Parts: sequence; structure tokens; C-alpha cells
Amino acid sequence: MGVLEGSILIDMSSENLKSHRTGRLIGMRSFWLIILGLWSLLNLGALLLQLKHGQQYIEQLAAREARSHFDMDLALRKWAASHGGVYVPANDRTPPSPYLSHIPERDLTTPSGKKLTLMNPAYILRQLMQDYADEYGIRGHITSLKPIRPQNAADAWEELALLQFESGVREVSEKTEINGKMYLRLMKPMVVEKGCLKCHAHQGYLEGDIRGGVGVSVPLRPYEEMQKFQRFEAVTLFGLLWAVGFAGIAVTAVLSRRREAARLAMEERMEQLAARNQTILESAGEGILELDTAGDCMFVNPAACRLLGFEPEEMVGKNGHSVWHGSRLSGEPYPVEECPIHNAPLLKKAHAGEEDFMRKDGSFLRVLYECVPIMESGRATGTVLSFLDITAQKAAEQSLRENERILTRAQQVAKIGVWTMDLASKKMTWSDEMCAIHGLPGHVPDMDEYIQTCIHPDDRANVEERAKTIRSSSKRHSIEYRIVRPDGQERNVWSEPAGEDHDAGGRVVRLHGIVQDITDRRNLEEEIRRTQQMESLGVLAGGIAHDFNNLLGGIFGYIDLARNSSPGIKAGEFLNRAVDTFERARDLTRQLLTFARGGAPSRSTGSLAPVIEQSAHFAVSGSSAECRFEIADDLWLCDFDKNQIGQVIDNLIINANQAMPSGGTILVSAVNVRVETGEYVYLKAGRYVRISVRDTGGGVDPKILPRIFEPFFTTKERGTGLGLAIAYSIVKKHEGEIRVDSTAGKGSTFHVYLPASDGQTTQLEAAAKPVFRGSGSILVMDDEEYIRDTAGAMLNAMGFDTAFASDGREALLRIEQARNSGKPFRAVLMDLTIRGGMGGKEAIEEFRKTDKTTVAIVLSGYSEDPVLADPAAYGFTASLSKPFRPADLEELMSRLLPA
Repeated sequence: MGVLEGSILIDMSSENLKSHRTGRLIGMRSFWLIILGLWSLLNLGALLLQLKHGQQYIEQLAAREARSHFDMDLALRKWAASHGGVYVPANDRTPPSPYLSHIPERDLTTPSGKKLTLMNPAYILRQLMQDYADEYGIRGHITSLKPIRPQNAADAWEELALLQFESGVREVSEKTEINGKMYLRLMKPMVVEKGCLKCHAHQGYLEGDIRGGVGVSVPLRPYEEMQKFQRFEAVTLFGLLWAVGFAGIAVTAVLSRRREAARLAMEERMEQLAARNQTILESAGEGILELDTAGDCMFVNPAACRLLGFEPEEMVGKNGHSVWHGSRLSGEPYPVEECPIHNAPLLKKAHAGEEDFMRKDGSFLRVLYECVPIMESGRATGTVLSFLDITAQKAAEQSLRENERILTRAQQVAKIGVWTMDLASKKMTWSDEMCAIHGLPGHVPDMDEYIQTCIHPDDRANVEERAKTIRSSSKRHSIEYRIVRPDGQERNVWSEPAGEDHDAGGRVVRLHGIVQDITDRRNLEEEIRRTQQMESLGVLAGGIAHDFNNLLGGIFGYIDLARNSSPGIKAGEFLNRAVDTFERARDLTRQLLTFARGGAPSRSTGSLAPVIEQSAHFAVSGSSAECRFEIADDLWLCDFDKNQIGQVIDNLIINANQAMPSGGTILVSAVNVRVETGEYVYLKAGRYVRISVRDTGGGVDPKILPRIFEPFFTTKERGTGLGLAIAYSIVKKHEGEIRVDSTAGKGSTFHVYLPASDGQTTQLEAAAKPVFRGSGSILVMDDEEYIRDTAGAMLNAMGFDTAFASDGREALLRIEQARNSGKPFRAVLMDLTIRGGMGGKEAIEEFRKTDKTTVAIVLSGYSEDPVLADPAAYGFTASLSKPFRPADLEELMSRLLPA
């Protein structure tokens, strides 16, 4: 330790010691001790007086700061009260206050639809106090003996202060402990002003009443630090003054003793003591104490006083263990019989260690100490204790450990592992995250083993070539490759050298680098690519389906009309078969329209359970497979398109059925799940219903698994490759996700996640309708003649007269002519898209400028078009998807044009 190395054995003659003690008991010893004591008391008294004044000054500063914050809080409250409160956006954090429900204008809605709610001054002040207490350290609380909010209820101290306010006291303050820390609490009364009556008049308050108080709690820690510095200055000043006086007294005493020949022996002893003390005092910066066998402090040097925060007189003559070692860092008592320093004389040999010493202010000091026994005539008469403050060193070590922990956590979050490779031996060193990425906890292979066992066979040659390059060249390039974990899981990683070490000759001997798991990134990129592919195909599919729908509309209309008018039984049978075939063609166009861009499902709120069971039973009917259901009774409601989700279930069941050509059981389950933030790459956090379809077939080949949702990709001889692609598109348009888990030889499980709804069920059963007969004229606008003919024939069969137009401009002209003739149309049917002419969307805008009431129905082969989903938003009364049957048109006309 640099001082008192080894064992110091100070051997003294007992006769000389007795002579020395006898000499000290006579003469002027008592006189000089009295002088020294008076001088010490004078300095100590002056020091205590100075410390007292400093304490009072600090307390005044704290009180002044508390009043300043009170004044600012009061000013804010007065400002808010003068404006009658403040309107803020209503949200979970600031919901409409039930305590202001008596105010008619508590809640407002701006012209843009934004919801606002009134915050009264007290609530504003309470939120500010909560939000910024931790940031600025100043705690505040607004309270009352009759609080509206339970949060404003007074604690015991505040209640006593409020009672004092009622008796005329204008301010109450006190130092107290809050959460283990000292604070100065100050409270002033809160007087009811005119602006306060808006929210508190119903409590019976009048202007000028004391409604409560605002309390401010100022942390005393900064002031304690200031006080500590002032104490240090005072202690240093008076210590120096005391030392100067002590030196003067000592010099005078020495001169007096020199004049006394009888004191030569005593003088010699004093010189020995002075020499020993000088040796101790010369210890460089270390705290040094002398303890007797009872553990009482006989001597303390200035460094020890400075480190422990005591004055010498507070330690000398006191039991050292009880003063600075009687309590452990945890606050528990430190038994003296367990103290190695107190028991040092019994050991009769030097020893060292680490301990926590308690300072005067109650804080602890981590020290490295050494105890050396004082030996006199072969027996221990005391102990010399020297110690060093290692608090900063320990803090630095803790900081280093914390930085290492943060770095490790950062590597885990970013999935970045760190590696080092010795070029000569090819031995590698890995970080914990590097092991986690590769699924090799506790095992680090060398470079050759790594290439052969961890890297995907298709990427080994590339990685091995790159490894040779970085060992033999100064070029350092990143590389992306696949790894295979021991459990068979494949991951995509990116690796890059990040540094190198050189020997004395400048040659590279070690390389450092990083490896990052980028599997999630690659999956996201693949998802984006698949979505873009779907959108591109959707444009093509939508256009084809629109034209096909128009053709089907004409064909189906003619067939339906012919079937209703044909007298022959055989002809009717053939026409019925044609209608069935048409239904299958219409289903195909609906599948194609699933890919169309800009469409949205026609949703209603309800339970998925009936749709799941009905679609699954229908899909397996006539096959050798059967379905087993596990559907939760408390399944959450969802907002979904019944037909589209039914199509998803149908496609998944058909896919599972085809995976089991010899038959089997398909497990269909539905449960409620909560998705946390970051749990899935493509799903937002929230509530979902998860539908799972599991088969026991042969599973999906891992090589084709990423492609199963691609349009027109199929491994089946009779498959179209649209089933899973359509399911994928529908689920995406419902803001959901579809996933697949498949193991070769053990079957596949498809999981569909659909967002749960917060609404109530809106699904309604259709009621039976009587046969409808209408009257009046209806205009049909379409660019296809066969659509005009079939729609006109259907309307004529219902009793309507019909007129026709091939585009929007002609339709507007005929509407104007009919109005001028006094026989306006009762309704108009407009095709949404007209090739080379004005379509229904543009025509309705012109039409509605002069006519706001006439029924207008939009027709379109794009069943997913936004105009069909919300016709009222574009000026139409209703919508009808092409192709449509007479019954579809009859149902709509009976509802819009009742007889």
C-alpha cells in the first residue's frame, strides 16, 4: 500500500514509558492541555455557529424556491381560471372529466371533427405537476378538504395545513422525507376567484373562500450538497486556524519545557512521539489511524478526517468501530466481533482487505485498507490502520460492466454477433449473440468447421473463397449467405470484417468482424415483392373480369328472359343448366376481381364461427375427408366480407383435402389472440381472431414454400394456382395476415389472422319479399347494347317503361327532355365506365346539380370499386354489380321505388 509495508513492530522499554508518563503528569502539562482544550472549544464553537448560520441560510433558499414555484403554479391557475378553463383534445390520457359533467359545454367538436374536452385550472395544474415532477425534481400537489377528484385528497400533513389556513395562517412549511429523500414541503391557501366558480360553484364555494391549497415539495439534495461544501470550507478554515493556534501553543510549551532542566526526559519522549507522528503524517494521501487494543482511536491524520468527514476530536478517544464501521452498507448493524480491523491485535500480523467505511454524513466509502499491529515487548498494544478511497475505481468498474451489458443488449436487439479469428490457427472467438444467431450456445467452431457445418451447402464455396481472400489480401468485403442451425432452421446472415490486429512487423495476425441476422429483412422484402406482383396482376385481372362481367350480364339476361318465356319443358331444362353454368362463370370473375386494385371488402360486423363451419362443410362435401372443429365459444366479433372470408375458408379446406388423397381429418380451429408490438413483422399490435386449418398430408417442400401464395403457381395437375393467391389477397385487404407452418411428412397448418372488431353485430337475416310490380319510366345508360336490352326487358317485366342512352351526355339530354315534357324519369341506371365517353361518375355530378331527389343507381362490372361500396358518397342512391339477375334488380327496385 505504500505505507507501513509489512509488520511494524515498535518495541518500547516499559521503564522509559513509565518515566515518560510520570514526567507528563507533572509540570505544565495540565496548563497547556487546558489552553489547548480552550482553543479547541473556541474553534469548535465558532465552527458550529458558522455551520448553524449556513444551515439557516440554506433553508431560506429552499423556502424561497418553493414559494417561487407556488407563485408560478398560482399564476398558471389564475390564467386558466380567467379563461374559464382550457379545451384540449380528448384522449385516453385526458378523457372528458366526469366532475365537469354539469357544464353544458364541457365537450366540443371542431368543424373538422376533432373532439375537445374542457380542462379546469386544477386539472391542468395537476397534470403539469405529474408530468414534470420527475424531470425537474419539484413535486407539486393541489388539494382540498372537499376535493372533486380522489387524486386531490389531502394526506395527513396537507390536511393539518388546510385546517391552519381556515384559522388565518397563510403559509405552512416543514422538512420531511418522501420516498427515502428529504424535501421541504410548503403549502399556501388557494382562494376561490370568479373564474373558479364555473367548476366549483356547485360545491357551495363563494368568491374569496379558501377552497384548498397548493403544495410544493422541493428536493433538499442540491441544498445539502451546497451545505456540504460550505461545511467543508468552514471545517478547512477553522481547522487551519486551530492548527496555527495548536502550533503556537506547542512551540510555547516546548520552550517552557526547555527552560526546565527537570523535564529533559519528558522532552526526549516528546521528541520520540513527534518523530513517530511525523512518520505517520507523511503517509501520501492515505487515511491513517492509531487504535488501541480496545479499538479506541488514539490518533487520526488529516487525510483520514477528510475522507471520513469527521473532525479529529470526533474520532480521537472514540471507539473506531462504532464511529465509522458500526453499520453495513445494507444498513444492518456490523457486529464488532466480526470486524477484522477491531480484532487485528489478536492476529499479531498485518492483513489487508476491502471494507465499507461510514462517513459522518451517513454515506459509505469503499476503501482498500491495511492493518499493522503495534508490538511492544512482544505484545500487541494497538493497531495502525491505513486506507485508500477506491469508490471512484469501483464506480468505473461498475460503469464498465454496465456498458458491456448495454452493448450486449444492443447486439441482441440488432441481432449482430461479433467474431475474432486468429489467421495462423483459424481459431475463432464469438460473442454470445454470435452463438445465439447460429444456435450454438457454448460451442465455437474454427473457420474450417464453421464453413462445413454452419453454412448452407449451396453457399459454402462462395464463403470459403471469400475467407481465403480476406486471409491473403488487404481487401475486406461484406458477404451475404445462409446458415443452417443444428435444428435444421435456415437463416439469412450478412457478414463484414470490422478491423484487424498486427504484429510487431506490421503483419495482420487477427481479424475482427460482425455477423447480422437479416432473415426478417429478407422476409419483408419478399412480402413487398409478392404484394407488388399481386397489384400488377390485379390490374390485368380487373380489366378482364369487367369485360367478362358485361358479356355474362348480357348472356345471363337473355337466358333468364328466355327461360321465363319458353313454353317447352326440355328448353327450360337446358336453360336452367345454362343458368347454373353462368353462376360458375360469375364466381370465376369474382375470384379474378379479388386481385383488382382499389377495391374494398363489403364488410359487416359479426361472428366468424358460422361462416367457418358452413364453408368448411360445403368444401368437403362429397370427399373422403372430414372436418373436426375447435372454435372458441367467446370468439371476438370481426368486420369482414362474408362471401370473401367464406371463399378463403373454402380454398384452404380444398387445399387441405387435396393434400390428403386417401382421406383424413382436417382440424379447423378459431381462437382469440393478442398480438404484441414487434411480435409479427406484418401485423399491428392488437386483438385478432386466428383461424387455423391443419391437414395430415405430406407437407410442403421447403424449396417451394415461399411461392405457394403466388398467382397461377401450382403443383397439382388440375389446379389453377389461384386458390391460395386469392386467399392471400382477401386476407390482406382485411388488414390481416396468412401464414403457413409445414413439416415434411407431418402435414401443413395455415393460420389466418383477422383483426377483431370493437362494434356490435350488424348482420341481418333477409326477409321474404312479395312479387313486385312497378310503374313509370326508367332510363338505362350503358355502352353495351345487350346490357341495355336485357335490363330494359327485366324492367318491362316489372311494369316499368324504359328509355336508353349509350353514354353520360346522351343520358343527361334524355333526362332534360323528359323533365321538360312533364314526364320525368322515376329512376336512372348508369354504367360506371363508358369507353370513349362520359361515365356514370361524371354524369351523376352534372345530374345532381339540378336534381337532388331522383333515384340514381350505379352499375359496374368492377364489384370491388369504391363507388359500389359507398354509392352515397358519390351522389348515387344505390349500386348494383354486373352481371345481375332479374331477382337482383327486382329486389333493388322494390326497395327504392315502392308501388
